Amino acid sequence: MWCRLFSLWQKIKLKSFKINGDGRILFKKADTSILHVLGYFTLGAKTLGEMSRSLDETIVVLDDRAQLAVENVTFGRGTRMHVFSGAKVMIGDGSYIADNGFISVSTSLSIGKHCAISWNFQLLDNDGHILNEQQKQKLIVIEDHVWIGANVTILKGSKIGEGSVVAAGAVVCGEFPARSLIGGVPARVLRSNVEWR
Repeated sequence: MWCRLFSLWQKIKLKSFKINGDGRILFKKADTSILHVLGYFTLGAKTLGEMSRSLDETIVVLDDRAQLAVENVTFGRGTRMHVFSGAKVMIGDGSYIADNGFISVSTSLSIGKHCAISWNFQLLDNDGHILNEQQKQKLIVIEDHVWIGANVTILKGSKIGEGSVVAAGAVVCGEFPARSLIGGVPARVLRSNVEWR
């Protein structure tokens, strides 16, 4: 699927534009940033229905040479994503991120198809600060049909296998096999061979 998305990418020449009235995409350098949308990309949706109380605007920022490909993806109210210079983000068909998510990508992020990500989710593929003259960053992979609970933090270098469930409040760092129930701080496998609908 990702090869198909990348092959269809096209450059968008706008500095910013509105989607559904509640969200914006900001291009730091429109002639080098790439956005490709298959189907729809909804920003600022009431993903929690009447429980969606956030009044914050949903914003996606694409820096110089940033690349973002989405297919039928929804972001809830107040969700923020920053794709830094040269970084790549791919989000698969039918996935959504509920209200007040925070995503910071310096290298690479892949979220598969039909992933359900709850409110106050945080994802950071970098340290955010320089420590001992270095800033470490590693790609993050979330495979298809993963359910991520409320208040979860996913850190650099994480890989969550297909069909897994991440319990509310978990702090995820590392690789986890398919169909795992993942929870705790730091997160660990609590149960194997889980199935969710």
